[in-house]
Amino acid sequence: MKQTVLMALVLSTVILAMGISWAGPGYGRGGDGVPCDGPRWGNEHQAGHGLDLSDEQRAEIKSLREVEREKLEPLREQLHQNREAMRQELEKDSVDENRLRELARAHADMKVEMQLAKRHFRTKMDTILSPEQIAQRDERREIRGQRGGKGRHKGACGNCTGPVAE
Repeated sequence: MKQTVLMALVLSTVILAMGISWAGPGYGRGGDGVPCDGPRWGNEHQAGHGLDLSDEQRAEIKSLREVEREKLEPLREQLHQNREAMRQELEKDSVDENRLRELARAHADMKVEMQLAKRHFRTKMDTILSPEQIAQRDERREIRGQRGGKGRHKGACGNCTGPVAE
């Protein structure tokens, strides 16, 4: 009897500890309890922090982002449809390997197109920024990469005093 009560107590403590750890403040985009949700380069949130962008630069960046977003929307939709097709193919009782490979190749090609578009966007951004602003941006990217990159906020944005995740 004592052993059962002790085991129930240990189990409930473990479950409670897990619940508390999962319910803690989030990190990264949309995380609660963190003053900054990490760097989002070029958007309205980030544009006013650290790079000292002029109003004209902010307007140019906003316009560029809107144009690029509209251009890439069909590709994003294709990526979504392709992911869904791969998921459905994998859920079938018998998987058509050739079809799955075809979908995976198409998906990889679309991801390459997205990366190229990102690179073109960055090149266009460089025409808007001063050399000093470009150097600042690149330095921040390097720091962010050293601290773990995207996802969890690593305190690398330089714009906040938020907690640094270890």
